[in-house]
Amino acid sequence: MIYDSLSNFSKYNSLHPYFEDVNNFLNGNIFNLPNGTYKVNDKGTYATISEYDSKEMASCFIEHHKKYIDVQIVLKGREKFGVCNISECKSLGFDSEKDFGKLEGRVSLLDLNGSNFAIVFPQDGHMPKVCFGNKPEPIKKIVIKVPVEV
Repeated sequence: MIYDSLSNFSKYNSLHPYFEDVNNFLNGNIFNLPNGTYKVNDKGTYATISEYDSKEMASCFIEHHKKYIDVQIVLKGREKFGVCNISECKSLGFDSEKDFGKLEGRVSLLDLNGSNFAIVFPQDGHMPKVCFGNKPEPIKKIVIKVPVEV
């Protein structure tokens, strides 16, 4: 898991062959893009922008993926973002077709807002959408899916 300032994303380009494509995409006007799915490269990397209301932590769950690395950035609003190592969690099932699994366990919470990002790898569980404060607030977020395999 990586958590850093958005201005530092390019420092991680060497970690994966497609991160430079992600960095180029992020250097576009992502904060003004409408909701939808966007092609980042011709190798299976794509971005999804969506809006939702954050939730109380009790209404959220830990998820993980095996085929994709997630780059998560809150474009508007703020949320808490839970992270953990999947080896310390109990699996509640995994859907290979959707590349989506649920976990039960404990998370450490990070703050996501328009100035930072989180990258979660297959060994990382993550719990998005958690309220920053005591009440839900509107969020606009981009999640970039980067194929693990090149």
